[in-house]
Amino acid sequence: MMKRPINGVQLKEILERTGHVSGYSLEGYNIVLNFDEIDTSKVPQINFDHCDFLTSLDIVNIQNEKLNIKFSDCSFKNRDLNLHQIKVQNIEIKNCNFNTLSLSEGKSIGVDIDACEITTSLILFDWESNWTSVISSDKKKMNSIHLNAPMMRLFKLQAASLIEKTTIKRVGESLLRGLFGEISLSENFERIEVLGWRDSKEETLQDTTIDTLNFKYQPFEGALIIQDTRIENLNLNDLSSSKGSVKFQEVEIENTNINDCSIVNFSWNQVAFKNPPNLSGSDFTGLRLSNVQWADKEKSLANSYLRERIPWLYKWRLKSLTKKKKAYTKDEVSVLKYDIDTYRNLKAVSISNHNQIDALLFYRNEMKLYWKLVRIEDDIPWYDRVLVFLNRWVSNFGQSWHMPLLWLLSFHFIFMMCLLSWKFSLQPADFETGIGHYFYLLNPVHKSPDFISTGMGHVTEFFMRIMGGFFIYHFIKATRKFGKV
Repeated sequence: MMKRPINGVQLKEILERTGHVSGYSLEGYNIVLNFDEIDTSKVPQINFDHCDFLTSLDIVNIQNEKLNIKFSDCSFKNRDLNLHQIKVQNIEIKNCNFNTLSLSEGKSIGVDIDACEITTSLILFDWESNWTSVISSDKKKMNSIHLNAPMMRLFKLQAASLIEKTTIKRVGESLLRGLFGEISLSENFERIEVLGWRDSKEETLQDTTIDTLNFKYQPFEGALIIQDTRIENLNLNDLSSSKGSVKFQEVEIENTNINDCSIVNFSWNQVAFKNPPNLSGSDFTGLRLSNVQWADKEKSLANSYLRERIPWLYKWRLKSLTKKKKAYTKDEVSVLKYDIDTYRNLKAVSISNHNQIDALLFYRNEMKLYWKLVRIEDDIPWYDRVLVFLNRWVSNFGQSWHMPLLWLLSFHFIFMMCLLSWKFSLQPADFETGIGHYFYLLNPVHKSPDFISTGMGHVTEFFMRIMGGFFIYHFIKATRKFGKV
């Protein structure tokens, strides 16, 4: 349908008469609506719908806090809409396209910007409002957003299509969800939350994705909360905060750089670092960790020796792991790791409260779960597996004193019989002599007896010393578990 062309003078007449501009094509050179010259006292709202703007439009100097401004289904043909120095009740902009949309040095109760395409940028500068809501459509692109509005109480942004650049300098509270290229935070704020989101098609919660998150050169007192988010590059530089807080909850980070930061209230819960983080010159004394998965370059090389030197053993190991992994889904493995870290934190809290009894309980539960994990994870080095295996079967991770005692007596008996060539006599004199030798050799620092005269005998005695010391250590460790302060 052809739209009726009008110019700036005709537009002012329509606004004074009805306030409703519909189905027009506006022509001219940068139309400026200065409401010092327009009387809108008789109209309930200013409403533009289904209009084509072949020129940019500036609306300035409205001082009517009962007036609503609405734009819907308007095309600005790569032109700009600027709202400057106006005080109104509400502003609603839906299904429109702009080159630049700018709201500056004004005031309203609320601002709604919904399903708009903005090829250059959305600018909110020194705008005062109780709330501002920006929702981008998955079919319309919004290139960049620049927010510098300390008097804005709440800014809500949901990006169903990728927003290449988002800059937040000063604001009360911000809530960000969706798909982002680069987010840059600076200067002070009360609260910024980055959370998961749902679009119109998805019923399940989706992670917010951020290519690059920058926060730098600023002492701050607010709260930065990032949850259900995947970040490609995280850069925190030169931050200091004694009152503010930073909290990461269920966050996956590919590359992490935290440099010269000092944040007293810093919390990481269910954070997965895909690559080893670069942490330099920072104070982490206030950092609280829970369920953190650390990437370690050495882990990726855990099986390299077997793979390069003993390939057949490496293949057997992978085949064994594959069978064991079938009993666990990916989510179950994640829950297992989170439970391990949960018990680890409970153990640390108990120790800090000098509660040794509960600390032992949590440590035992932590290690039992870790025992399950090392049997199914293929990125844990073999030498760590051996240590976990020995600790599990020798002393139940330092919790059992009788297990190392039984192992000690059993192994010592076998080695002793090897020394005596498996000769056993029940004659009282021989039995008494044998018992004496048995307990004499239990001492790892004993002097070699004269009846050991062969090379294999000395080798056997050497292993008796090593195994005896090992089992005695585990025995002492278990008997001292209640004696720690």
